[in-house]
Amino acid sequence: MKRLLISGLAALLAACAVGPNYKRPEIKAPAAFRSQPAQPDAKSLADLAWWELYRDPVLEKLIKTALQQNYDVKIALARVEEFRAAAGIAGFGSIPQVSAGASGSRSRISTVGPTPLPSSAKPVRTTYNAEVDISYEIDLWGRIASVQAAARADLLASEFARDTIRVAV
Repeated sequence: MKRLLISGLAALLAACAVGPNYKRPEIKAPAAFRSQPAQPDAKSLADLAWWELYRDPVLEKLIKTALQQNYDVKIALARVEEFRAAAGIAGFGSIPQVSAGASGSRSRISTVGPTPLPSSAKPVRTTYNAEVDISYEIDLWGRIASVQAAARADLLASEFARDTIRVAV
C-alpha cells in the first residue's frame, strides 16, 4: 500500500513538470514590402475624401458648413457621447463599490415624570454613528461582462450611425 501511494504521488508530481522555457524564434522581416508606398507621408487616392478630388474651395466650404451646422449630425454626435458615457458607467460593475456614512444625534430625557432619573444619570445623551460598506460582485455567470459588451456594441453602433449620417449629408 505504501509503494502504491509513493508511486501515485511520484506520477502526480511528474505530471506537473514544466518543460524548458520558451524562446521565441528570430524572424527576419524584409526592409520593405511590395505594396508599401515609397513616401509614407504622401496621401494616396484612397486616403482622400471624395470632395478633395475636385479641388474646389466652394464645394469644400459648403460640405464643411453642412457637417458643422446640420442638426442630424449634431444629434448623432450627442448620441455617440451619450453611449460613450454609458460604456464608461458599465465598466464600474467590475470594481468594488464603497460607500460611507456618518450620523449623530442628541437627545434629552425629561427629568419631570412619574419615575425621576437618578441623580447620577445625565439627562442629555449624544450618540455618534459611522459606517463603511464595501461590496464586490463576483461575475460567475458573466452578467457584468455581458453588460460591458452590450455597452461597447451600442457605442460602436452609434459611431457607425454618426458616420452614416455624415456620409448622407
